[in-house]
Amino acid sequence: DELLRMLNDRPFVRAIYPGEANFVLIRVDDAEGLLTLCAINNVILRGFPAEPVLHDCIRISVGAEDDLAQLARALDEWENEQ
Repeated sequence: DELLRMLNDRPFVRAIYPGEANFVLIRVDDAEGLLTLCAINNVILRGFPAEPVLHDCIRISVGAEDDLAQLARALDEWENEQ
């Protein structure tokens, strides 16, 4: 629930697809750019650049509280740069 709340009001998130497992799939404006920024901030997410239907999607695994806080900081940074 915390991860979904964190993603819900982000202007760059076009869709959120919650799953039954421990991850969420999101569709964003610039998946490659967001993945790069997150990697620089030691937040590892999964992109699908070779998949035509999913090329603008990112898979986010639900982590520990510290992991979610680190993700939130990276998403804030991305949002502020847009």
